[in-house]
Order: sequence, then C-alpha cells, then structure tokens
Amino acid sequence: MFPSDFLKAEEESDQLKNLRQITNKIVLPTIIILGIVLNLFGLASFAVAKRRKDNATYIYAFCLGTSNLIAMFLYIPFVLQNTVEEEKCLSWANVWYQAHLQLPLLNTCLTFSIHILVWMSLERYISVYQPTSFHRIHRRCIAKLGISVSMGIAIISQGPLAILSAVHF
Repeated sequence: MFPSDFLKAEEESDQLKNLRQITNKIVLPTIIILGIVLNLFGLASFAVAKRRKDNATYIYAFCLGTSNLIAMFLYIPFVLQNTVEEEKCLSWANVWYQAHLQLPLLNTCLTFSIHILVWMSLERYISVYQPTSFHRIHRRCIAKLGISVSMGIAIISQGPLAILSAVHF
C-alpha cells in the first residue's frame, strides 16, 4: 500500500463521518417530524369520518396510523442516541432501555404495521376476486380479530429480542 492510499482512506472516513452527521442531524429529524405531522393529519381525518364505527377499513387504517405514529415517537431516542457523543455518560435506566426495549418496541410497531397492510391487501384481493364473499369478510369483528392476531405475532416475534439483549459496562 502506498502512503497516498492511507490518505484516501482517511479522507473517505472523514467524508463518511460528515455524511453521518448530516444524516443524523438534518435528514432523519426532518423525516421524523414530517412522519409525525402526516400521521397526525391522517388520524385527525379518521376521527371526523362519518362512517367510522361500522367500517372494517377504518379499523385497519386507524391502527396502521397509530402504529406508525408510535414508531415515529420511538425512533426519536434512537436518532438522539446517534447524535450524542460516545463519551457522554448515560444513566442505567437509559442504557437498559437502549439494550432491552428500544429496538424490540420499534420493531414491534413496524411488524404490526406490516401485518395490518397484509390484512388490508388480503381484504382488497378478496373484494376483487371473490366479490360475493367480500361482505362476509369485510366486517368489524373480522378486522378486530386480524388486528389482534397481527399484534400477537408482532409481540411474539420481537419479544425474544428484548430478553436476549445484554448490558455490558
């Protein structure tokens, strides 16, 4: 290796550090703020909808918006953790949260959102290809069952991640 190769590697690492700082301090907070605002607008529009009580689609959409909003709020400490210097001393509770709860909670919300989208897609598929069966499936009790199953799968799939994490000082 030539000395110029070492300089290029150092320059690239400085460029990567700058890119990470820009991403963590500007891009990610902008995405989070925009996501929070848009999800709040979506939930507010669902709140004023006239046919929300008996509509299965409303239940899916409301749970999807709520799950995405919670994920946005849970992502804030994750971004703050990446912007703080590594030398800063963290409290025991903060370290325990980061080790045991931060990623499992975030992954649970995201997994729940994905499963809701699968239920909604399945419902739409049936409405197109089996229109006579759609009214039997497009009911509030089926939607609540789908939401419950989705939450159960999300918790069961992400629960071990919280238990298997360890805190090392």
